[in-house]
Amino acid sequence: MNAEDFIPYLRKTDADPAIQQLLASLGVKKAPKIARGDTEARVGLNEQGLELIFERVEQPKSSLLELTNIMVYGNTQGGEVTPYAGPLPGGLAFTDTRKAARKKLGEPAVADEDMDRDTWDYPTHGLTLDYTEGGKGIVFITLSVPYEPEDD
Repeated sequence: MNAEDFIPYLRKTDADPAIQQLLASLGVKKAPKIARGDTEARVGLNEQGLELIFERVEQPKSSLLELTNIMVYGNTQGGEVTPYAGPLPGGLAFTDTRKAARKKLGEPAVADEDMDRDTWDYPTHGLTLDYTEGGKGIVFITLSVPYEPEDD
């Protein structure tokens, strides 16, 4: 599966048949649940190099969770996570340097040199790259709901 194939699932709730089918296709047996005291439910798929993050829908008295972030991991997770094997967004490779990633994706909307992180905003999603120290490779990619100014 191409990592970009996950983008249409963003903002869908855990009650949506598309999310239920996605979770089943990824081998997830239990529905995501937010533990007491937490603000999100994380579905870690370490053997697939993925993590799905669900948050509560912002509606009063709703127990629905929506998919807000998909983390796609590279090979620098200390052996705890198998690197994602599918194609990456924008033709990226985990071995791309910060300079190479910017050449492929253009200048980021937000560049955080201290955190070794770049973020691009698209109408359908956000894309964040977290780099190794010094920007010599990509540690992980986050696909997220699009940035909305009222999120400030």
